[in-house]
Amino acid sequence: MLIDDEALVLQIAFGLERLGAVARQKQWEQAESSGLTPTQIAILELAASRSDGVRITDAAAQIGVTQPTASDAARSLVDKGLLERRADPDDGRATRLHPTSEGGQLLDRLGSGHEAVARAVSPRDRPAFFAALVRAVATLQRGGDIPLQRMCLSCKSFEPDRHDTPDKPHHCRFLNAAIGPAGLMLDCPDHQFTEYRADRAAYMPTA
Repeated sequence: MLIDDEALVLQIAFGLERLGAVARQKQWEQAESSGLTPTQIAILELAASRSDGVRITDAAAQIGVTQPTASDAARSLVDKGLLERRADPDDGRATRLHPTSEGGQLLDRLGSGHEAVARAVSPRDRPAFFAALVRAVATLQRGGDIPLQRMCLSCKSFEPDRHDTPDKPHHCRFLNAAIGPAGLMLDCPDHQFTEYRADRAAYMPTA
């Protein structure tokens, strides 16, 4: 049966809600097994994904909680020896959160609830799924619905259409390598923010 676009939007929304419910359930299971809350795990994961650590304000924005909630969660993680505070090299009055070796080992054991959902997408379907995901994130980012992400399209190292090769037309200066649509990243540990450029929307991957 064919359905119109509005009905399709509703079906996609339902599907996303189901996937989100599965991810949250797995997060709660992981949290309970480790004696942490999902918010604490999210902050620990975020700090571990950034070589320069993360500020409390950025952590709160990225995981979608208030700053007091993030501060309480981070304080508990520090008390448990899973996070440590280090001086912020960009601001002498601030600190950044970094995982301790114990915190990193805990994450290795836990895995990720959302990773389990991502693995449910077949390898054949992953490129098209990722392409749609990048476009959705970029659209929400432009509308101010989510914080600026560490994706290729907002990175100083991204050079669109530098190469003549159709499968890998872009260039990453940090890697000094050609990259294609499937090689674009949503969260890169080596990302350097640049001013948002609307013309870069043309380089979002297509299905």
